[in-house]
Amino acid sequence: MPTPLTTPSAARDTQGFPHSFAALLDRDYARPDFLKGLKTLMATAQERIRHEHNASARGRNVVRHLTALVDDVVRTIFQYVQAQQAAATEPCALVALGGYGRGELNPFSDIDLMFLCQKTPPDQIVRDTLYLLWDVGYTLGYSVRTRRDVVKMADTDITAQTAMLEVRFLDGDQSLFEWFQEEVSHRHFTSRRRRAFVRQKIAECRTRHTAFANTVNLMEPNIKESPGGLRDYHTALWIGTAFYQASTVADLVAQGLMTPSDQETVETALDFLFRVRNALHYRHGRKNDLLSVDVQEALAAALGFQPSEHKLAVESFLKTYYMHANVLFNLCMTIIEAVTHTYQPRLWRFLQRPSRVGEGFVIVDGYLHHEAPALETHLRAHPVLLIQAFTKAQEHRVPLAPTLSRTLKAQAWLLTGECIRSAPEAAAVFFRILSQPHAAPVLRAMHRHGLLGAYIPEFDALTCLVQHDLYHRYTVDEHTLRSIEVLESLAETNAPFLQPLARLYHQTADKALLKFALLLHDLGKDIGPGRASHVYRSGELSETVCERMGLPGEQRRMIQLLTVHHLAMNRIAQRRDITDEKVIAEFASMVETVSGLEQLYLLTFADTSAVGPDVWNTWKGTLLVDLYRRTLDYLARQSPPSPLFTEELCQRLRPAILEALDPQYNVADIDRFLDTMPTRYLVATPPDQVARHLSMTQLPLRAPVLLHPEQNFSGGFTNVTICVAERRGVFSMIAGALSRNKLNILGAQIYTSRDGVAVDTLQVETLEKTPITDQRVWRQVEADLQAALRGGLHFETVLTQHRHPAHERKLRAFAQPPQVFIENSSSDSHTIIEVQAQDHLGLLYRLTHILYECGLDVALAKISTEANRAIDVFYVTDAAGRKIIDNVDIETIRQTLLEALR
Repeated sequence: MPTPLTTPSAARDTQGFPHSFAALLDRDYARPDFLKGLKTLMATAQERIRHEHNASARGRNVVRHLTALVDDVVRTIFQYVQAQQAAATEPCALVALGGYGRGELNPFSDIDLMFLCQKTPPDQIVRDTLYLLWDVGYTLGYSVRTRRDVVKMADTDITAQTAMLEVRFLDGDQSLFEWFQEEVSHRHFTSRRRRAFVRQKIAECRTRHTAFANTVNLMEPNIKESPGGLRDYHTALWIGTAFYQASTVADLVAQGLMTPSDQETVETALDFLFRVRNALHYRHGRKNDLLSVDVQEALAAALGFQPSEHKLAVESFLKTYYMHANVLFNLCMTIIEAVTHTYQPRLWRFLQRPSRVGEGFVIVDGYLHHEAPALETHLRAHPVLLIQAFTKAQEHRVPLAPTLSRTLKAQAWLLTGECIRSAPEAAAVFFRILSQPHAAPVLRAMHRHGLLGAYIPEFDALTCLVQHDLYHRYTVDEHTLRSIEVLESLAETNAPFLQPLARLYHQTADKALLKFALLLHDLGKDIGPGRASHVYRSGELSETVCERMGLPGEQRRMIQLLTVHHLAMNRIAQRRDITDEKVIAEFASMVETVSGLEQLYLLTFADTSAVGPDVWNTWKGTLLVDLYRRTLDYLARQSPPSPLFTEELCQRLRPAILEALDPQYNVADIDRFLDTMPTRYLVATPPDQVARHLSMTQLPLRAPVLLHPEQNFSGGFTNVTICVAERRGVFSMIAGALSRNKLNILGAQIYTSRDGVAVDTLQVETLEKTPITDQRVWRQVEADLQAALRGGLHFETVLTQHRHPAHERKLRAFAQPPQVFIENSSSDSHTIIEVQAQDHLGLLYRLTHILYECGLDVALAKISTEANRAIDVFYVTDAAGRKIIDNVDIETIRQTLLEALR
């Protein structure tokens, strides 16, 4: 029971003002005076408690003191109200429920109360008590129950049973409360109801975990409801109470479900989460359990975290949070697994005969056990059994028995010795896990038991490692495990747009090596803020791991290729002109072989998809498959195109273009049009689009603006072709017209014929990431573009449109200065300008308008976004079609862009 914060002294100052809650009851105060004195005492106590919190008091101590304060206030009000009653009333017990009943109140927690009476509720007492509690500012949950109500609810309402397990007597009739405890906790909480209660709590827990992506390591965890939150701790104790009569962590230890060391770890984790929740409530001035990105840095500073050489303060804070939250998650899972194992139907268990599966492992009752009488001693002599346990469970599709699970966790340290880490037998068993179809859940289980980091210490450094940005939604270890899950999901996917990848995965001979590469691909991310060179460190650490595990040279070379270049395919597909033969040749030289290309393609898909929900989309997939096919073609011929390449390409395109055209056009029309277009247009444009462009660009143009949208429903975007008479800055106007109509531009292919017609094809989507099917939108885009071409419309207003305030807060939390990179080495014909800046509606218009004002022509725009950061790449020339090579000009362009973006 919480200790009262005030002494029962009735001392007063010279004006008779009370110094304690007890003194408020010493004389008959009028309600306004009573309320004023009560609020004054509350304010003094709350200020003292907050001072304790700011002075780094333990979270549990602050919670205990807050609960004691509320106890004092509630009892004082209840006794005051009773004293005001002229007539005697029926006995009533005031009972704390839920978090208040547990004694776990944070600064702005709800106060849950029950008024328990014999038959007739004392309405006046209840009403006056509630009004005063509301007047002092409490948020209440309350109920009024008679003995009959309690019995009925205990018999029928399992949800109410949860609250009734967490009760604490506050004031009133003690004997009535004792009856309640006996009735609810014993007489009516029968064995059958206990089983139903446990099943419901397990189902609720699984549903709740699913709502939070089944991971502790979320970017914005809910301290109460997320996996690893306080609710997991509560669930463990609810189930423990119902099944084992174990209502505390110490009781769980007594039941053999935990060790004393486990208890200490849980108590430390709980204390930390209480402290974080206290800080969150104080910062917001209200109940708030979401650890949102816009408060994480401030909270880290408030809780005393400091930056280090390799980590930001906020990253250290979040890692600490995730480590402690995982402790509570594991506690919850341990109790659920133990109960689930015990709950197997007796007949089913009787029919399941023990089955020996080798190495001393045996399957009993559908769970994997080990026969050794002194298992800890046996494991010390044969530590490879720690890994083999997971192999056997995987091969026979059975879970570990709870006793075996607890033993493996306790003995994980046996895998930290160099002898076992470098043992060929251990490596063979580990790769046997990777070679099976569902390795990812086994690796996740090994990680949860502490075995994965013990066996591969380089991976242990990634445990709960945070990348504090909006793009990476999970910690590095969680991302890594999800990437392997994504890869393995290709074996079973029915998604049409993933079938080429699925076929490629099915044909991959060494799937285990590819999964191993994914396990190692981000090892270098422990090097700290920025992590620009993490891929090279990943390569170095991967080589160390491979050498220790004894992988042959060919496999080690493939691991090196995949880890060092795991970002390259996305970067090239999204930021370079993949119709440029030079780009393809350099990429082909990087991957070396068809096998290297295929495995890097699969790894890139898995890595990108595992960054977060919706990070992989069909547009990115389209870019990657295009790069894959062009590189595959290059590797097949292993030579640059012949000098007659353009003529050969035209000959190959003519039949398909002619077939797609209306009968009024002939081969001469095709040759005339193709002759006016640049070679990269011929390389990049499918024949059906060439046919459409030919018909749209017949001179004179039918209208000032010709616009043709074509829906790509499978990709979730619209391809829109816009043809206008060429003039400088026209692409900027197109970008402005699209942005003004709240359309997001994914990519743009910009061409100008020698006849002076701009033929621009753009991939666009709504802000909801869907194709634009409303023709009114396209009519408005066309009208806006026509007005801009006439000089009657400017698009600066696009730049002042705002996002939703919540999204703006997230963006501000991760605001980074803009960066501009200009280089001439990747293209023989164009200067490449890469701009990285805070993303916002109208950014592309602003950038292209600046380039126009700098006298530059844009030939190609590659547009990509990583959460809040836009990465836009432009292939440009000067007005004469030449590259920008003068260093002074280059620096002027760079500074002009930076100034405009600041």
